Amino acid sequence: MVAATVCIASSASSDAIEIEIDYSLDANGFFNQPGSKEAFRAVCDYFESILTDDLARIDQSEWTGETWAARVRNPATDVVESIPGKVIPADTVVIYAGGRPLGGSLGRGGPGGYSVTGTGADAQAWFNLVETRGESGALQVPPRDFASWGGSVAFNTSTTWNFSLTSATGNPSFVSTALHELGHIFGVGTSASWTAYIIGSVFTGPKSAASFGANVPMSGDGAHWRDDAACVLPNGYNPLNPLNVLSKTVGQFGTPAGLDQIARMDPSSCQIPGNHLVFTELDLAGLDDIGWDITSAPPAEIVAPALAISRNPSNGHVTLSWTAENSFAYQLEESPILSGWQDLGSPVSGVSGPASVTDTTPPTGANFYRLEVGPAPAPVTPPSFASAPEMWLGEAVHGSREPAVVENCGGCAAH
Repeated sequence: MVAATVCIASSASSDAIEIEIDYSLDANGFFNQPGSKEAFRAVCDYFESILTDDLARIDQSEWTGETWAARVRNPATDVVESIPGKVIPADTVVIYAGGRPLGGSLGRGGPGGYSVTGTGADAQAWFNLVETRGESGALQVPPRDFASWGGSVAFNTSTTWNFSLTSATGNPSFVSTALHELGHIFGVGTSASWTAYIIGSVFTGPKSAASFGANVPMSGDGAHWRDDAACVLPNGYNPLNPLNVLSKTVGQFGTPAGLDQIARMDPSSCQIPGNHLVFTELDLAGLDDIGWDITSAPPAEIVAPALAISRNPSNGHVTLSWTAENSFAYQLEESPILSGWQDLGSPVSGVSGPASVTDTTPPTGANFYRLEVGPAPAPVTPPSFASAPEMWLGEAVHGSREPAVVENCGGCAAH
């Protein structure tokens, strides 16, 4: 049986965001690894598919007497550098990507900062443009929007990564880590409009509260959903754990839509073999609350494959066959009266290609068969914690803002 997934409606008046990846600061060659650029581009493409907004162009040559510099934390050195006069096209976000040794951390990333100067009557308009890119809600009190020119992300060059786009089995998942870090670059835990919704230990954003069913419990750093502090089979969390911040997956990177998953912006990521940890409905709601216009196309319907039937004339056995995909589980059922369906054999999963089930004791009269299709379960093998992000924010000063940074740390300690 296929369950419907609730999606967040988009704003038809906004433009799709383009993400420009700049590898010019990748002095340590992290993205020389086979599959690394393809995987990062795919994660950026995912955000391009869900984020829409109207972001103004930043180009000091179009102004008189006004200048600015993008301030970015160099992913190869961790030094904050200034890039004077950087031109940021409209509806575009620039991400500097690279890597360096990070000890036990998997990655660090966050939005960039800026310094800006101006004179004359247009100075305030120029300041506002650099700070908000035309999103007036960012100037509200409290702020209700966020629009950065971009930011930077560094991945650990000492980690052996899994760059697969469809399977998290094996080494730490680059896709899962990059999804989390880009969430921070786009303001989750790093923007004033995020902080404005935090009251005590809960996040009160209306879209997030509607998705979760209540105000969402926060981690101690105020930058993530509450840590469930568990990593157990088969799905990476304890279903009875009162600390869970569960949501439904949005189909992406081989992970089917509608699975129960600890939200991706949880501070501790439990890596288990099988599906990537991906963005959930709650994670998208958080982006919506801080000001992004979100579009999420309805997930593709899981369509049952054609079911072929044959009978062996010598023994009367009935064989049902179909073409399976390894990301789905298949349960064959039977009933002589089209009700009271009974399972026929065990579920079939982890199969890509021809699959079949044989009914060795079919009834003498009429019998009906049906095939139910659902997400395949993750393989049952020992789990491990892959990362636990740690928050570090710079202070915002009028006319200057330092880059904000979030860290993905190896190990299972909560921060």
